[in-house]
This record gives sequence, C-alpha cells and structure tokens, in this order.
Amino acid sequence: MVGRLIKAVTPSPLRHVARNVYRAVKSQSLEWVFADVYRHNAWGGKTGCHSGPGSHLESIVEPYLKSVTHFLEALPQKPVVVDLGCGDFNVSQHLVPYTSLLIGCDIAAAIVERNRRLFPAVAFQQVDMTRGPLPNADICIVRQVLQHLDNRRIVAALRKMMRYPTWIVTEHLPFGDNFIPNMDMRAGRDIRVPIDSGVVLSSPPFNFHGYTPSLLCEVEFRYPSCDGRLDGRIRTEVFTKQRSAGPPANDVRIM
Repeated sequence: MVGRLIKAVTPSPLRHVARNVYRAVKSQSLEWVFADVYRHNAWGGKTGCHSGPGSHLESIVEPYLKSVTHFLEALPQKPVVVDLGCGDFNVSQHLVPYTSLLIGCDIAAAIVERNRRLFPAVAFQQVDMTRGPLPNADICIVRQVLQHLDNRRIVAALRKMMRYPTWIVTEHLPFGDNFIPNMDMRAGRDIRVPIDSGVVLSSPPFNFHGYTPSLLCEVEFRYPSCDGRLDGRIRTEVFTKQRSAGPPANDVRIM
C-alpha cells in the first residue's frame, strides 16, 4: 500500500530515493525489528514464534518459575500481572493460576495472534512498551526484554514502567562483576553478553532510582550451540516502588 502511494505522489526520478528512505525508517521500527526476528527464527525453533533457549531450557525456566510463584503466593491477594514482551508465553503460562488476571503484551503481531490461538483464556495485546499506553496492573514482568533494546529505548521503557508499583525484571549478565554495564547497541536479536556487558538499571547511564531492588533468583546460562559466547547468568530481581513519591519520569534519562 505504501509502495503504491509513493508511486502515485512521487515524480519518477525520485521514486527509488523515496522507497529507500521509507525502508530505512521502517527498519528502525521496533515492531519491524522483532517481527523480522520471529520471521527468520533468529532465536531458534521451527515455527518462527520461538523466544529462545532462555525461555525453554528447563535449567533456566524451572528455578525462575519456582521463585516467582513463591513471590506471588506470598502476596495478600492475587495480583493483576502484565507480562511486557511476553514472547511465545512458554514461561508465563505457568503463572496464570497465581494471578487474578495476566495480560500478555508483545510488539510482534504474529506472536500475539499465535498466543491468542494457543491460550484463549489469557488476554493478549500488541504493545510497544517503549511508547505505550500500557495496561493497568499491580505487577509487571519484564523477562529478558530490556537486553534486546538500545539505551534510548530502555529509558523510554523505564518511564512507561513507572506506572507499576512492582516489577519482576530478568536480565542476562556476564559472569563476575568486572563487566562494563549498559554498553549501547542496536535494538534487535542480540544481547550485550558477547561484548562483556549487560543491563544494570542502577548503573550509568540509567542511574535508575525510586524503586528498591531485591534478588529473587539467579542461575547459570550455558548453551553449547553458542560456543560459550552467551555463557553467563540469568538474574531476576524484584523492584518495589519506594513509599516516598518516586522521581518524575523525566528524571530517568541517559546521563
């Protein structure tokens, strides 16, 4: 449709320029980036709707589910939970009984449509968590999502997430503490571990404040087919909004 519009309104000598500009802009869209990831099975699987080994390895998923389940069971009442960047829902499907409502959100239309077919009792929405609007909830789950974003979009996501009093955030980090946190990269299939980095919200350039973090779960990630490039740890933290009023959204920025 856009191609026909370009042809109709653009003089012939400029059409190829207009098309190239359109393609360049489109390729920077998060929706296009992650639709392309799923289209090309970039995270493995055979269906094109696969969230990768971090969402399917039993050694990763089982300890995570045990920890998050215990956390949810300890709450005075079942919460409304939104899973931002829910992917193929292989993990959060097991958390549904511990919530009063679980809303799955992803930016890729294909995976949202697939999830609606496979999990008809769950509400799914196509949402860009960096732009919103986001659904109302008591808790947001952000499981190995920020690691795929550039720093500017992480800042945008943090601003949107501040509507939720509690976060459960999982990130893939290198082993040890001598890595450089938050090295910038292009949004997409890759993560920062191969360049000896990882997303740490309390470190520059984010210096995020207003929430108190506590460690919920941490497990080793070793995946033979990656030749050790992705070896590290999968860390899950709970972020709880501090009782005093948190900082205004524009205080969360790249310093």
